[in-house]
Amino acid sequence: MSGDLEFPRPLVCGGDEWLCRSQGFSAESPAGRIGLVAEVRFGSRVHRPDALIVRRGLLGRRRVLVSVSEVEPLLPRQELAVLRRAPATAEAGSGWQGCATIVSSSSTAAGGDVDGDG
Repeated sequence: MSGDLEFPRPLVCGGDEWLCRSQGFSAESPAGRIGLVAEVRFGSRVHRPDALIVRRGLLGRRRVLVSVSEVEPLLPRQELAVLRRAPATAEAGSGWQGCATIVSSSSTAAGGDVDGDG
C-alpha cells in the first residue's frame, strides 16, 4: 500500500461550498463595506444556500437578507462576500425595490421566521 491518500473526488471547493461557509465573512458592494455575514439561510436546497443575512450598522443590529443571486463569487482567502450592488437602506414594505430586505426578529423570510425560533 502506498503512502499517498486518494480521494474519490477532487479536494477543490466550489462556489456553493464557499457560500455554505461564508458566515463571518465581510460583506462589501461597489459602494463600500456593508457589514458581516451573520447567517447562511437554506430553503429550497440543502446543498446551496438561498440567502445570506448580513449584520450592518454601527453596532451590527440591523440585519439585511440578501439573495445569493446578488453575491459575486466569494473571495475565501480574504473572507469577503462582494454583492453586485449595495442593499437598499429603506425599511422593508416601504415600496423600494432592492437586492435585499431589511429584516427584524419579527419578520419572516421564505415562509419561516428569520430568527429561526418559530
